[in-house]
Amino acid sequence: MLNAGQVFAADGILRNSLSQFEHRPQQEIMAREVEHAIDELAVLLVEAGPGTGKSLAYLIPALSGGRRPVAVSTYTINLQNQLMEKDIPTAEAVIGRRFKTALLKGKNNYLCRRKADDIGKNGLEATLFNRNEIKKNLTVYSRIIECGRGDREEIPVAVPAALWQELACDSETCTRGKCPWFSRCYYFDMRRKASDAELVVTNHALFFSEMLTRFDELDYQAVIFDEAHHVLQAATDCFTIRLHQSRFRRMLYYLSRQLLKGGKKPVPDKLFSLNSLVRDTDKHASSLFSALCSEQQYRKDLTCAELSSAGISRVFDGIEEIRRKVADYAESGELTLDNPEFPEYLAELAEHTAAFLDFDSSQYIFYREGGSGQPELRAARPEIADLLRDTLFSRQSAFIFTSATLGVNGDFSYFRSSVGLPESARGVTLDSPFDFEKQSILFVTPGLPDVDHADFLSKAGIVLEDLLAVTSGRAFILFTSFQMLDRFWCYLSEPLRVQGYFPLRQGQQSRSSLLSDFRSKPKPVLFATASFWEGVDIPGSDLSLVIIMRLPFSSPDDPLLQRKSQLLKEQGGNPFSELSLPEAILRLKQGLGRLIRTAGDHGVLAILDNRFLNKWYGKKIQQALPKMRITNSIDTVKAFYHGKTT
Repeated sequence: MLNAGQVFAADGILRNSLSQFEHRPQQEIMAREVEHAIDELAVLLVEAGPGTGKSLAYLIPALSGGRRPVAVSTYTINLQNQLMEKDIPTAEAVIGRRFKTALLKGKNNYLCRRKADDIGKNGLEATLFNRNEIKKNLTVYSRIIECGRGDREEIPVAVPAALWQELACDSETCTRGKCPWFSRCYYFDMRRKASDAELVVTNHALFFSEMLTRFDELDYQAVIFDEAHHVLQAATDCFTIRLHQSRFRRMLYYLSRQLLKGGKKPVPDKLFSLNSLVRDTDKHASSLFSALCSEQQYRKDLTCAELSSAGISRVFDGIEEIRRKVADYAESGELTLDNPEFPEYLAELAEHTAAFLDFDSSQYIFYREGGSGQPELRAARPEIADLLRDTLFSRQSAFIFTSATLGVNGDFSYFRSSVGLPESARGVTLDSPFDFEKQSILFVTPGLPDVDHADFLSKAGIVLEDLLAVTSGRAFILFTSFQMLDRFWCYLSEPLRVQGYFPLRQGQQSRSSLLSDFRSKPKPVLFATASFWEGVDIPGSDLSLVIIMRLPFSSPDDPLLQRKSQLLKEQGGNPFSELSLPEAILRLKQGLGRLIRTAGDHGVLAILDNRFLNKWYGKKIQQALPKMRITNSIDTVKAFYHGKTT
């Protein structure tokens, strides 16, 4: 069995295994810490700056040790792909053996072959409720089928959400072993591989929402959370009760078809009557969401009075009566369902609906998320530390949390307390091996108006064009909202195209396709939001400029943030300094992390939000960033950049 010293030392095995090996003391320290934590089944927190080589520092100790199976959970798909395609094969080569490895994603990431086949054979009649989406996107549908890939991320075309909803696997309508495609099902093929794997790569959302309940069965000896700064949000989502309009429609339409199946044979009166109840309840659910949702306000707190007047009790009564009758008819043999587990999903839907009837506001906060396109109602717990401590972190397994941004100035107390880790959990801070002061420069401009000012678009547009000219594109322009992205895209994309740039916009293509174009096209400029602030690895000169349009503070109308702030105030704390500011710093450091990926990289970071210069907390943010040269002169940026490229 290899130990960390044998592999990561300056004259270790890794030197002979990697053609571009650079000994990184931080990587060696991290590997030793991970090795010890796994051996002792301990909890470890590691903040490791960009360039540490975190993936190999946890993969090699995890795989070479004697405690398996191991789960590695990430937040971004990009990091999952990097692990599967690059880092795990490298670790296997170093150790000298192959491991059974599986990539585990949620069910709705996979194409349902039965649904796709039904639409191919029966056309629009085979759809549940999105016929117009199939009609509008017949070319996209054809490309999905032709590519022969079941993972949405691997489909070489952007798939509209409503179309994918029609084609994706889902639990409620899945017939499992009865399905003629079961032996060739993309999703169940993945599950079969995962059940026998020594190493499972998954994502935070799936780990907490699905795998948490199966932890004893899976018997993970070690769980490694990479991009661990997202663990709190993912776990909060896990314990959030959701009512989706699409789920009501999918389940009720599916049940209606089950009740009326049988071709020309007369439908029994009981089932015909139940189908009428199904249709009425679907109408009531549609009315509920229409009453509570609007395009104008994406997120809104909900009160008991609003839910009551919108008809929540009428929807619950309908779902509960449907649940009882389906259970009775299925038990008596009067109703045969393709999916025998469907009554359980109906019971879950009834239970979740009931939560919105008579709620305890001290335990949950209730709000609506999304506009009229994909609305959902949410009941979220503002604090989940005790839940996580009791359900997960009390187990006899090693838990390792790592990220480039896990604490603030070496302090892990916010992270520990928010996710329920003991104070005794060891925390280690490792500086980046990169020299940011030599490899990068930070551009700020005091002359710009506030980001919400009417003149910000035009004046920031001039600055953007000046910066892009320095690096010939090769830039990420990062926004905190799609609304702001859309404004700048409409204003700048065509002028940039005329000037010879290749503008790309998040949402126009799949993520992998966007990154492929960014690497291969001349003078690329990517307009993107939150998901591109992290988990993107573009080393070298391909990415030379990262522009932060707005400091990444959470929206003040976020109901969870409001409740957490209220609780913090009641405890005598300062919500801005102890909650909002640390979170914004972590996000900003992630955005900076896209720029410098190797010791030979160099680039420009620009922050166009004048609060960085004008507000008291700008100094706090600056102190939390790596030490960098700061300038407000484009000429200085030019001299720096061209001095590095010549």
